[in-house]
Amino acid sequence: MDIYHLCMAIFELLTVLVLIALFIGHIVLNRRKGDALRSLPFKAVLASLLSFSGSGFCLGVYNCMILGGVKMTAKSDIAALIAQALMLIAVNLLFYTFFEMIHAYGEQSLVQIKMWPRVRIFHWVVLGLFTALSIVDWCWDLYATISRIQFMRRDGDQIIRQVLHSTRAWNNILTVRWIIFWVASWEILGAFIFMGIQVSTRASHMRMSTYFAVISGSLFFGLNGLWAVWSITAYLPTVIPPTTIAITVREGVQFFFATGTYLGVGLCFWRFPSQVAIEQEDDPSVTHTRLLGSVETDSRKFLPEADSSRQIMEADASQPVLEADGSNPILEADSTAMHEKP
Repeated sequence: MDIYHLCMAIFELLTVLVLIALFIGHIVLNRRKGDALRSLPFKAVLASLLSFSGSGFCLGVYNCMILGGVKMTAKSDIAALIAQALMLIAVNLLFYTFFEMIHAYGEQSLVQIKMWPRVRIFHWVVLGLFTALSIVDWCWDLYATISRIQFMRRDGDQIIRQVLHSTRAWNNILTVRWIIFWVASWEILGAFIFMGIQVSTRASHMRMSTYFAVISGSLFFGLNGLWAVWSITAYLPTVIPPTTIAITVREGVQFFFATGTYLGVGLCFWRFPSQVAIEQEDDPSVTHTRLLGSVETDSRKFLPEADSSRQIMEADASQPVLEADGSNPILEADSTAMHEKP
């Protein structure tokens, strides 16, 4: 059991240190790019970083106290509740960040502008459901914690049944929540992969930033998948409790996925074109024009350019088509005339 708490304390505090470094890096990036990040959810990323760091710090201190032989009281349960609340805030803010990134990147890589207001409404509904589910989850966790505190203060069959009922109910809610979050992360990953395919041919100026978004979305998908699988295998009452080795592996994989997700988001913001971000914030209608600009530029390489001093077509005066003003005939172009590139 000491090895378990030692691994938990090491990885949680190491995660906190890396996330603080990433938080500082995001601040530096904001100072350098300035208005270029206005259309991106930069503040949500900062808040998520702080929440995730706070959750890891609480859990790290909690495990360090256990290793130090400090007697656990109700304060330790409060620390666990705070850590759970901060983790829920961090994950919901990450969902908001990725949804906003889908809107920003999609308006650059996909021409269907009329579709995005509906997508925004759908994502806001999903965020509302996630927030409600997170509140229910945390309230049940609070109820289970209060039941455990009452059990430590006074015994009784009724208290024992209350503790078992509240703990089992919270475990079930926790499992369902992580499964739903994992399913939602599929949509994020799929959207970024689709956009990555689109920008390779239609919006080359967004290529590197979108590729970083694909990497970040993949890591976020893995993070939710890890928590979903772990909650299924560790919290359901019919499953064998996890071993110390399994817990150590989980902490290491969680550290990689969590830090990689925030690092990927920072790289997305770093490579997001500054001019595109400013234009998108000031005038969203410019998106369609900018998107098609590269395609039109490429197509003009294959089209002849007209010279004002040269006639492109030679008219045949013997074949009038229609008289515009009664005296000047509009002439039909001779079929033998050729387009000529100057």
